[in-house]
Amino acid sequence: MKNTKQYYFGYGMNTNRSGMARRCPAAVSVGAAALYDYDFRFATHADVVPALGAKTVGVLWEVTDECMKSLDRLESCYFDKNGNPDPTNYYNRKLVKVLHRNQWYDAWVYYMTPGISESPPGDSYWNCLLEGYQEHDVSSRQLHRAIKSAYDSIEPLTTQYEYDRWSYRSGGSEVWHNQSFAN
Repeated sequence: MKNTKQYYFGYGMNTNRSGMARRCPAAVSVGAAALYDYDFRFATHADVVPALGAKTVGVLWEVTDECMKSLDRLESCYFDKNGNPDPTNYYNRKLVKVLHRNQWYDAWVYYMTPGISESPPGDSYWNCLLEGYQEHDVSSRQLHRAIKSAYDSIEPLTTQYEYDRWSYRSGGSEVWHNQSFAN
């Protein structure tokens, strides 16, 4: 079977080197990259949604056909015999342009099926993302912005305990420190 070279843009748990090594041993990290006109959000898991003028940072990977099959299974992205996405998919994927070191690449990106509400991630997922971003020297600013938005969509962070918990969890990021989320 032919394994063609292609690219994949990860912005969630697939920024993490050890996770990708288990799922896609043939994947090679190209490095930090940016997807323009898409905004990053949490809906329990990471997602990107079209938003003119927005930018999502992540990691560009060189992948094989086998890697993409593995990622499709992981992301619950299935296709019918004609190549159309299953309407019950958790994620779908499409080709987009991403920028890495002043060069544009055509890369696959996964995005959630519309209708999944914004909600915060669990601790282990959050830590996996932080590790992946740090490993690739990707700014975690969008993670912090998105988790605040996800919590605010449920109920604004109003107590000192909640503020302290998220300030601590963020590793003391300037995005969280010295901010009050109370109304």
